[in-house]
Amino acid sequence: MGKTTRTRRDGGERRRERAVGVAWRVCACLCLGLAVTWVSAWVFASGVVEVFGIKEQLLIERDRLPARVASLRMSFGTTRVVCFLGVDASGREQLIQEHQPEVKELPSFARHVKPPPPDVDEEIPCAVHAFGWPLRASKFELLLSPSQTISPDQAADWVTETHGRLEIAYNPWQKLGLKVADSMWLPLLPLWRGLIANTLFYALLLWLLHRGFVRLRGWRRSRRGRCGWRGGCGYDLSGSVGEVCPECGRPVGGGGGGKATAELAG
Repeated sequence: MGKTTRTRRDGGERRRERAVGVAWRVCACLCLGLAVTWVSAWVFASGVVEVFGIKEQLLIERDRLPARVASLRMSFGTTRVVCFLGVDASGREQLIQEHQPEVKELPSFARHVKPPPPDVDEEIPCAVHAFGWPLRASKFELLLSPSQTISPDQAADWVTETHGRLEIAYNPWQKLGLKVADSMWLPLLPLWRGLIANTLFYALLLWLLHRGFVRLRGWRRSRRGRCGWRGGCGYDLSGSVGEVCPECGRPVGGGGGGKATAELAG
């Protein structure tokens, strides 16, 4: 009776230890996933990805008057939107006939930007730069002085106020000979939907990589006659005939015993 009780107690302690270990690994993967999300967004913001291809288009809102006109510049992990002053119905029709822009809704992150200063009564142009993959996870906003520019490249010359931007007067990609800007503008404003989704995405990838590494290491240990099944301790099972590891108590070789594992390794 005492032996049965002790066995149950030991089994319960092992399950608790395993649960705590899993919880710590999940937390670590989530923290690393969040870090990868921000770092990847900053890498995209440095402009290195835009070297390999950029798609530009002119866009006008479908169901809003005055309709905002926007210039979009998109590449892998990067979307830059410049929103100009709104146009009325006749101006929208004229613009559609002359420039044939795509008529659709603006990206969600560009629909709600920080309002202009209190001393500005009229609507002013703005630029929103968003970064991240697979979803846009962070952004910064620029308020622009009124101009006729329709290019995100020229918009930088008309900036009057910035929100959520960290400027670093150094770009390491220039040392590799890439044609990027002299400085980097890093986004600091989170896009919560994309931030959470990307964090979970990268955390899942890290978890799968971790589990694959553990399984591979356990398989290699089992082939060498050591305790390695299901995250074993690596104890040398040579001469052991039990079905559990005498060091950590885990089943060895999928429950086949140390002797069977040693024979398999031979």
